[in-house]
Amino acid sequence: MITFKPETHEYFSDGIKVPGVTNTLQNAGLIDFSHVPPERLERALKFGTAAHLTTEYYDKGILDMDTLNPALIPYLNGWKKFLKDTGFVIESIEERVFSEKY
Repeated sequence: MITFKPETHEYFSDGIKVPGVTNTLQNAGLIDFSHVPPERLERALKFGTAAHLTTEYYDKGILDMDTLNPALIPYLNGWKKFLKDTGFVIESIEERVFSEKY
């Protein structure tokens, strides 16, 4: 069972901290945000979280377009286009998984 602590963005398996996707990519040398100023990184994190929630709420049918920040509309439109163009079928949303092997 994977649990997520949103305040610190940490993941745990049976109480033991495990790396998330970003940590795994950083440790593999595939991404490096060390050159990005912390305030810019924080803004991007918050915006990315908002964009992610926008698509999640859309998928769940609970998105309130009247309260949506206009800056998020292009991201939502891109998601809608992806769904239409690919025929992608959502089987689950935010299902956390963990591999002890990897």
